[in-house]
Amino acid sequence: LATKEDDLAAHRLRLVRLERAELVEQHMQLHANFAVVSSLMHLVGTYVGDPIDQHMRYTRIWVISPDGKLQLTAGHMGERTSV
Repeated sequence: LATKEDDLAAHRLRLVRLERAELVEQHMQLHANFAVVSSLMHLVGTYVGDPIDQHMRYTRIWVISPDGKLQLTAGHMGERTSV
């Protein structure tokens, strides 16, 4: 588990350095005040200096706030072991 602050710190410290980030597929489920978005990404680069070449599944829940702004409220990512 990581907090928003953990995620932002990892980017600031450049723990992940991507040479390529390719969207492979994306699915969206739209509802009245929220959406569920699932994206499969092919990532090539390094993580803490180690090479990566992997497919990652990202799932995000987006909600429309009372003031009408789109806000990310939950997210998950995991490595896809077969493509």
